[in-house]
Amino acid sequence: MLPEKKEFESLVREKRELGLEIFARDGEDREALIGACEEIAGIIADFEEIVAKKDRVEHAAFATKVKFSRKVRRKSKDIGRFEQSLVTDFDSKRISLPHARKMAEVLRLIKENKVQKAAETAGEIYRLLEAADKLEEVERRISEQKEQLKKAQNRNKERLSLFVALEAEPPVDNVAVARREKRVGLGRQYKEVREDCIARLKNLPIIELLKKAREEQLWGLGFPAIPKEDSNSLSSYLQSSGFGGMSAPQLAKLANASWQRLAHEMADVGGFRREVASRRGWIEGVVGLEKSGFLLLENEGSLAYISNFSGKGADIARELGELGKTAALDDAEWGRAERVGGITAQLSGFGKEGIGKEQEEIEGLLMVLEGKAGAEFGQGKNEKGQGGVVNSILGLFGMKKQG
Repeated sequence: MLPEKKEFESLVREKRELGLEIFARDGEDREALIGACEEIAGIIADFEEIVAKKDRVEHAAFATKVKFSRKVRRKSKDIGRFEQSLVTDFDSKRISLPHARKMAEVLRLIKENKVQKAAETAGEIYRLLEAADKLEEVERRISEQKEQLKKAQNRNKERLSLFVALEAEPPVDNVAVARREKRVGLGRQYKEVREDCIARLKNLPIIELLKKAREEQLWGLGFPAIPKEDSNSLSSYLQSSGFGGMSAPQLAKLANASWQRLAHEMADVGGFRREVASRRGWIEGVVGLEKSGFLLLENEGSLAYISNFSGKGADIARELGELGKTAALDDAEWGRAERVGGITAQLSGFGKEGIGKEQEEIEGLLMVLEGKAGAEFGQGKNEKGQGGVVNSILGLFGMKKQG
């Protein structure tokens, strides 16, 4: 919800009133004025400290008196430098006549050792500093409000651009989306059938598995390859050694056993190591078939093999084969539907007309803030006879303008 316009008008009014309180005329330099006020407040504080210590120093040691005297001279020089700076700022219209006159009067009183009177006369200067602090706080709040409004404005611009993009989208082809979702569901079912098929293959004796792999050309479906000579040699050894009934997981476990266990299990440890343990990589590949590329859906020929594995596999393969004909188009439409759905979700609760109206309100609120931000305060006081005025200011310092 946007802030009330009255809240912003109140802030801007407060800023204007503080500006009128601080600046005596249009164009007065804020930095120069506040800087001068801060400096003269510091000079008053220094000389109040000097006056407070004066009586104690009269009875102090000689070195302390010298140190105190040097401090007084140093502070007096500060007054001289400030007087020159004040005249320059006034002459260049950075500080107005009323403010320059008040500061000159305060400095004159300090030079006459009337520090208490100077502090009382500087009441207006202290009020200016207090007002300047308030003005800075108001400007900070205005700046924060402007930042929040611009963020809301940018968010609305993004939403409006989303509305435009959404309007440009053609209606979603729900039939294509449904086909894609069905294909994904069948893919999950295919995965289950694949796992059953792999489990059955892994539990076959190695000799039968090697024979089946040759006959059905499983190598082309991602089954771990093994040279024909190695396959024949391994089958012959297993048949003759009495291990012919072992499956791949059983042989893998035995191949990883210690020498002592192998010696206990069999007489020909050397033959086992040569024919079985040396082919441990291939055997473990069979054990880990689930993690391999064997019978993955994207592999050519996988559907045909699964269709021959079981009735369920045949049904899944048939439907996937049919849905595969439009897979690319269905995937693209599903992706577009997801994108459109995402945009629609982002715009939930918003209306194009309502956003447009809010943008107009934000623009109006920004005009309230920004329209006043650069305004000059006051009606403008015409300072005529600048030469005489400058000389009057210089006269307070015991100086005369040259030229």
